[in-house]
Amino acid sequence: MRKVLILLSLLATVYFPLYAQDGNKLRVAIFDPSSSGTTIDEGTKVAVRELISSIFVNTGKYNIVERSLLEKVMKEQEFSNSGAVDDSQATEVGKLAGANKVILSVVTLVGGRNMLSIKIIDVQTATIDQQKTRIISSNDLLDTVEPLTAELLGEELPESARSTSTNHRTPVQEQTPIPAVINNNARQSVAKTTDVLYASRMKVFSNGRKLSRLETRNVMANTNALRIYNSGVRVRRAGNALLWTGVGIAVIGALSIAGDEDEDSMIGYPITSLGIGSIVTGWVLRGVGRRKVGHSVEIYNRSNHTSNVEFDLGLTRNGIGLVVNF
Repeated sequence: MRKVLILLSLLATVYFPLYAQDGNKLRVAIFDPSSSGTTIDEGTKVAVRELISSIFVNTGKYNIVERSLLEKVMKEQEFSNSGAVDDSQATEVGKLAGANKVILSVVTLVGGRNMLSIKIIDVQTATIDQQKTRIISSNDLLDTVEPLTAELLGEELPESARSTSTNHRTPVQEQTPIPAVINNNARQSVAKTTDVLYASRMKVFSNGRKLSRLETRNVMANTNALRIYNSGVRVRRAGNALLWTGVGIAVIGALSIAGDEDEDSMIGYPITSLGIGSIVTGWVLRGVGRRKVGHSVEIYNRSNHTSNVEFDLGLTRNGIGLVVNF
């Protein structure tokens, strides 16, 4: 019995840290915004939903229910295919989808201005846990979603997201028309990417959408961030290999201890120790890899907002001339 208890204790020590963190996360279902007194197009609905989702994801405290699962449940329950549901429907769909909380947002036209409301509903009690509301102009709708969601969660909005939200809209009189540049390479240089990336563990997000590793590498191409990102991925892989190899070695050692009838035999203990050492090393390397990925995103965001001046021959309103691209 003592040997069996040792084996069970070892297995619990190995596997519990791997799943405890995810197990503590709340599962949330985020629905498309509904509207009252005004109509918002599908693109705006998706943008509002994804902006809300990005804040929840980047807190590291929530798991988001897949959109496909919500749509499947709504279809089975014969709810609206638009994704906009009322409180009682959302609670039922969220419960069937295995969510702990559902997130609803409403855009309402009030006296020529929009009211944006975001609330969290507990699926078990069907009560509103928290709600935040703000009256804004129509042009400020998307700029308000992220800061209002962060305020709802009591989280501080990331500096990069704050700067993006503040500068999202440029007054018309300050906009400079993009010239028709003769050289194709010059035209590509004008269309610079300005997306801000977010990192959550090893995942990289842009505008609320998780990027694949290939997409992340393409976005970071020709920047110093790419080298650090690739290094983080390699270190993480090495950590995973060591961790799971250590799990196998530790289990073999524990089984050897449990099945050895000779109480004086010590062969199982060094094997178990080797496995535990491999697990610890792998766990440390996983953390190093995750930090490298986060650092690469920080470097990319800093470099992505550094102005570069380029000169090209192009067409202007006054004819052919020198075009300066910033």
